[in-house]
Amino acid sequence: MSTKIDFASEPNKPMLSVMMITYNHEKYIGQAIKSILQQTTDFEFEIVIGEDCSTDKTRSIICEIALEYPDKFKLMLHDKNLGMMQNFFTIIAACRGKYVAICEGDDYWIDNGKLQKQVNFLEQNPDVSICCHNVFTEEEDGNRAVLWEWKEMQRFSLYDLAKGNFISTPSVVFRRTPFSILPEKYLQAPLGDFILHLFNARAGDICYMPDIMAVYRIHSGGVWTTRKSDIDKQINLYTKYLHTNQMLLEDFSDIRICRISFSKGTSESLNQLRILSAKKGRIKESKQFARKLIHHMMSFGLVNARVLISCVQNLYFFKRFERNIYLHEKGSE
Repeated sequence: MSTKIDFASEPNKPMLSVMMITYNHEKYIGQAIKSILQQTTDFEFEIVIGEDCSTDKTRSIICEIALEYPDKFKLMLHDKNLGMMQNFFTIIAACRGKYVAICEGDDYWIDNGKLQKQVNFLEQNPDVSICCHNVFTEEEDGNRAVLWEWKEMQRFSLYDLAKGNFISTPSVVFRRTPFSILPEKYLQAPLGDFILHLFNARAGDICYMPDIMAVYRIHSGGVWTTRKSDIDKQINLYTKYLHTNQMLLEDFSDIRICRISFSKGTSESLNQLRILSAKKGRIKESKQFARKLIHHMMSFGLVNARVLISCVQNLYFFKRFERNIYLHEKGSE
């Protein structure tokens, strides 16, 4: 169950919805929300926040700010922790705007004209479905770096995005279409924004602006930095990557570059799972993953000779395979 508080309850839909998922972001949430409220626009926008039952003061900070701006907020205050993806799905479904911007609870915007610039561009270019821009990455010590070196406006397509995600989360504004409602089978995926961008890119091109208008924080509580290094957690993560790539392979099978990209992603996940299983001493599982990997590479005609040889060792000369893993790890220390 979630407590829904819809302060922005006007009958007319806003031009844009800002969607925010947050959990245990008390150090950052105030700055994130205030950076949204500081946006100068000639259109109405709402702020839709999914607060995932934080154990710190995140919720109280959100509610305190929302009470000051009752016409702006739609709060989804979950009674129990849903997890990142379920929260993500819930908030997307609650957005009412023609366009949707994303700002997670630990990121923030630094250009008060960001939304106006991006909406103007999307209004003038109906063949574009996603508008993104350059950002700073910011470490916990405050050090910043520019994410991308592109100095000019760029236009990309689904074909480019399928090769790898280049859209930073706090930079994106997308046109809301039926593609924006993701299939529920992706609820267990390890990441939501890349999948969302892939589906949205079916509706039009992707435009990149060189302006630096947001900050993406890298910190110990962030999505990527909390992916622990112990083997069991890695196995769980690569299992999710495997299933996600297999689903994407099915949903984007009509596009050749997508088939190649997600086939490679499937191979990489299977390869990691066979190696990690071997490290845990799960010999039978490791061999099963090796067989699946060989079959997958052969089926899609994307055979990596080095990996194939390693799989054969994995199946028939396990001690040699085990020693090669040990030597590889010693060499990378």
